[in-house]
Amino acid sequence: MPSVNLSCILGLHIGVSSRHVAIIEPSGKVLFRNYIEGCQQERSFSEYKNLLKDACEAIQSLVKQAESQGIKRQAIVGGGVVVPGSVDPRHGFVRKSPNLRGLSDRQLARDLADALKDTFGRAIPFYVENDGNGAALAEAHFGAGRGESEFVAVMLCTGLGGGVFVDGKLYRGHTSMAGEIGHTTVHPNGPLCSCGSKGCLETLASGRALMKAARDSTSPLADRENLCYADLVKAAEENDGEIVEIYRTMGVYLGIGLANVINTLNPSKVVLTGHLTRAERFFVPSAREEMRMRVFAAMDCELLLSNIQTDWEVLAGLSTYLNNTEPNAYRV
Repeated sequence: MPSVNLSCILGLHIGVSSRHVAIIEPSGKVLFRNYIEGCQQERSFSEYKNLLKDACEAIQSLVKQAESQGIKRQAIVGGGVVVPGSVDPRHGFVRKSPNLRGLSDRQLARDLADALKDTFGRAIPFYVENDGNGAALAEAHFGAGRGESEFVAVMLCTGLGGGVFVDGKLYRGHTSMAGEIGHTTVHPNGPLCSCGSKGCLETLASGRALMKAARDSTSPLADRENLCYADLVKAAEENDGEIVEIYRTMGVYLGIGLANVINTLNPSKVVLTGHLTRAERFFVPSAREEMRMRVFAAMDCELLLSNIQTDWEVLAGLSTYLNNTEPNAYRV
């Protein structure tokens, strides 16, 4: 347990299938957490006021829990938030979130600070980041990206995101949208994506793609209510041939997407992170095989699994906070 005077930071992930918030030491030690899972379909269409209320209530609950253990709320100095979608990180503004529509066109950093003023007795700063970029920052601070100048993090969850490190820094691109690996095309006539395009990698190698493929299969899982990732993993472990093939096919498309990234950026490492990596034995072998067939021979890139899978979401939030050295451009 930390001392009363030690500064702590809030790490918050607002996702399509879950919400995770934690009070964390700057070293990465998670002190208290509050985690919920929800129906993807329901959360995808959740109203902003409900997403914001849920996040604030979870934070308030953690603050009470921390104070009961001797950590004063004044010790919490700010928060880092990661969300799916395009983000203006300087202003804490979510431009568009196709998979979590309630977040689109929202001043999330400002609204969190305002909503929690009474809780903290002041407006603490929040910094907001795309979750793929947050995953890359977490790898750079705490994971396989430490000490690496050129690496890519690929986040496999309900969607598929990514973050790119170049010259030891997160590369944002012209409009802070670099790393949208999930929206690179791997099948010109493939499925329609939530972004409006067809054949995006995310439509063929993501949690949502897995669920759709399982529902469309003749597997006994197809008609199961409240189908979840754990059901798919169990079916694959029990040698359900269709589910095993769904995972293998996902790996093939993932390998194509990774090869495109590697041939373009020439990173030293690609790090896979996110919830789906818990089933890596069913899709990473086919991804690695496909990737190796398509990568230019001299690229010399290592494909790794993240070693911070359990807490990657809140560590991504923490790393987002730690990565910000400029004052917020929004009012606090």
